Amino acid sequence: RSYGQGRAVQGPTLSELPQVLLADLFLPSSEAPDETVLPIQHGLYVVECHICMFFQLIIKTVCSHCGEIFLDSKCQSKQCREDVHPVLVVKAIVLVDDGSNQATVSFHDAILVARLLTLTEKQWNDISEGLSDCGRLVITKDGTDSRLPIAKLLNCLCSSLLVLRPCKLAVVRDKKSPTQNLINKKAMDEFQIRQVKIAKTSVQTWSLPLLSLACFALEEVN
Repeated sequence: RSYGQGRAVQGPTLSELPQVLLADLFLPSSEAPDETVLPIQHGLYVVECHICMFFQLIIKTVCSHCGEIFLDSKCQSKQCREDVHPVLVVKAIVLVDDGSNQATVSFHDAILVARLLTLTEKQWNDISEGLSDCGRLVITKDGTDSRLPIAKLLNCLCSSLLVLRPCKLAVVRDKKSPTQNLINKKAMDEFQIRQVKIAKTSVQTWSLPLLSLACFALEEVN
């Protein structure tokens, strides 16, 4: 069974990549901290941050030919071919914060998502095999409507301190994000109001717009 191709970084390690703050990713290319690297809005950079919230987790098995849901050992599209096989498609979106700004980070690689969820290879394979009963599983910050034990397990895991933890991420600006064009047009002095809870009181502060990033590597923080 094929579970799709990974996109995790296979070249430089995280220690070889420049480390920046999330707020630095708003710098114009001409203000990049190092002229020898790619423009800061388009290069691959490391951020050390804390995963604050798990927005969404989607795991599904799709047809290798047409992309429709693959269930009960066959493609659910009647017009599809017979010589097809299932491919695992995953997507996870989390909210991170490094003290300078917040960002949503998307993961599209099965290996990275398993690492994000702190699952071993065997545990991840067991979850993948469990999808044969439903074909598609969705977990959001509000929970899941699936009654499968595997869904309840993942729902608890996504909101646990095993996942909501500090880590280092190799990220790029997510050009496919629907909010990316809007963010690109914002000037540095265009801030947004952010509500912060301190003890029993709440205060309002100004912060940069929410970044949309895509992750290509993850490393634990000791």
